[in-house]
Amino acid sequence: MTYLAGGRQYVSVLVGYGGATQPFSTIVFHGWKFGAQPRRLLTFALGERHVLPTTAPADATVHAVDDPKLVIDEAQAAVGAALYGRCLICHGGELVSAGTPGPDLRESSAAVDPRNFTEIVKGGALMSRGMPGFEELSDSEVRSLYMYIRAGARKALATAEDAQRRASEAPH
Repeated sequence: MTYLAGGRQYVSVLVGYGGATQPFSTIVFHGWKFGAQPRRLLTFALGERHVLPTTAPADATVHAVDDPKLVIDEAQAAVGAALYGRCLICHGGELVSAGTPGPDLRESSAAVDPRNFTEIVKGGALMSRGMPGFEELSDSEVRSLYMYIRAGARKALATAEDAQRRASEAPH
């Protein structure tokens, strides 16, 4: 938008990655991370020159977190995959986040502890930060979602470890 204030012409532009990208996150993933490359409203005064503060560079590495003591229930994880459809609009398809509006749950320490996860998902503990509560979910459904996310994090970690191993074994 453009406007005149105090005799000066200004132009304001909303910039940043986001919008309706999450359902297509496996296609449009470019390494943007939740909270790292913020959307900003930039306002320019015509005739002025300033340097914008930098934001974090794109990072396509999944920094998954895991509890290695957790035993994944594959049947529950499969049920969780089916339930995850209500989560993908904010957290990305197939657990791949495109950066906004919600974090990649494989990287979320809040999604490691099952009690914490339940408080967030079912109890609405993060409603003030935009994460709705889903009190209609049964405890079993919440546990299934939890298992699906934990299985996805573990798979991402195994993929990263495998890539690191192959790189270290490659001839130099």
